[in-house]
Amino acid sequence: MIGPTTRLLTVKTANGKQFAVVRPDKEAVERTKKVAKETFIEAFTTTYTQYHKESGDKGPIEVWLGKKEGYTIDQWLSDTFEGEYTEYLEGKKFFVHLYDEQNNLAGWLSHGPVSETGEMYLSQCSLEAASRGQRVASEAFAEVLQNKTYETIFPGVKVVKLIAREINKIAERLYLGAGFTKDTTIDPKIYGESYGPLYVGYRKEL
Repeated sequence: MIGPTTRLLTVKTANGKQFAVVRPDKEAVERTKKVAKETFIEAFTTTYTQYHKESGDKGPIEVWLGKKEGYTIDQWLSDTFEGEYTEYLEGKKFFVHLYDEQNNLAGWLSHGPVSETGEMYLSQCSLEAASRGQRVASEAFAEVLQNKTYETIFPGVKVVKLIAREINKIAERLYLGAGFTKDTTIDPKIYGESYGPLYVGYRKEL
């Protein structure tokens, strides 16, 4: 259930479904932590497992992803989510939630603060399985970016930056379709480590 949060906008998809985009309070973030984490792990495990299969690579998926063998994809994604959650508790990251018509958490996005120069980094995002393939994310980005809803959601933002796995063509289509451009000058170290050639940067001037 949504609970005490700040509703930011309503996203309507082509098939008539509606999703509420909200800024959750701490209680809502804590209450939905388990399902948010499960959604994140399932979404990226499904995506990367499929890409690994399509690549024809015969080695372990962990090595293909640039991780040490034995450090499973579930462990990696679990640690990644816990890192986002810890930074949220420390005030270094913020969450935006997406709820379906039954007020269930359908997806989420985390981001850093808006800097003094107006730059903001999107950190992680995921959408639960039943809501994928319906242009939910595309419609949400369109509403926020084209109708300047970002002025309410991210006050003072002038540039949105992010990095994504180079192999993640779903993310590439989403961001390019939303008007982002690839930017090789974005340093992945902003996310805590040097990812080298595995990642690609995206930027959107507002």
